[in-house]
Amino acid sequence: MEALIDGPFARALEKGRDRYNAAVHAAQAASAFDAEALARHLRDIVAPVVDAVAAVDPAALERTTDALFTMSVELIAMALLGPGARRRTIGDAWSRLLPAVPQVLRLDPRRIAGATTNALSTMESFLGDRATAWTDSMLAIAAEIHDIDAFLAAGRVSAWRAGMAHYRIPALDAAMRLPAPIAAGILGCQASEVARVVDAMRRDPWLDPAGDATDRHLAIARRAGGFRGFGGAFITPPRARLTALGFVVNDEDKRWLMTADRFGATLLPLAEQPPEMKVDDAFTIDGKGTVSHAGMTAAFPQLAGSTSAVCDSATLVVTTPCSHLVAIVAVVAT
Repeated sequence: MEALIDGPFARALEKGRDRYNAAVHAAQAASAFDAEALARHLRDIVAPVVDAVAAVDPAALERTTDALFTMSVELIAMALLGPGARRRTIGDAWSRLLPAVPQVLRLDPRRIAGATTNALSTMESFLGDRATAWTDSMLAIAAEIHDIDAFLAAGRVSAWRAGMAHYRIPALDAAMRLPAPIAAGILGCQASEVARVVDAMRRDPWLDPAGDATDRHLAIARRAGGFRGFGGAFITPPRARLTALGFVVNDEDKRWLMTADRFGATLLPLAEQPPEMKVDDAFTIDGKGTVSHAGMTAAFPQLAGSTSAVCDSATLVVTTPCSHLVAIVAVVAT
């Protein structure tokens, strides 16, 4: 296997040849493990990562090789890495992000590679291949990150920025713990504006931190859900409620906590129905689908005859009798 590779990684493989070969044999004994896929993955993906770490910290060469080799065997066996991976986002992050953060990876290779893998695995279930936006966001500030805590906090903010709307509050908290240049790089604002922008986004989930806050209008900002038979959440057209936890959307047999903001909309399954709250009157919608809010009015004929319409101070959630999609109306920038 190591004959395909040269440089520091090849030397580390040679030194641990017996252990690494034993790990491959054990994987083959447990399942139809593809050793050739592992060899290609090690050559094309892992070698550049390990060599990048060795360039900044030669003492970290062997522990990085051990961690990434072991994880590679595990993840290829699970079809999460390698040529047979079910999705490309984890391999994409290993090939692009990990070699860009050797200064952090060297500190704890398994923790950093594991956090990266877990983040993408979780985001894939919500975002599919759009989870690569997380890797793009992390790459943009990679050179600024020098410790594990900053990497993990930046990862949380970037996950929210990529579309994980239910991370919004912890992500905003994490943004305030980060050095301002890192937080600004993720949010898309100036470093001097981070505290102001974070405070404004706590109050307004639809604020674009990089946009014009003055030119805004009512719009169907997002749609969420869809028919379960086509990969969506709902088996029948849903209805929405405002609860102590936030917006809850039910079909005939399941319920979900729905979170939506400027960057995305997510649905989390709920075992029990939370207590309902008194519906806010910040938005109104009539039978023709005309929505009013804060002196603004907009017509949405597709929302006529709604089966449910609930709101908080910033967001109106509407369901209709013939759609499995939930419409989310808010004041957004052009």
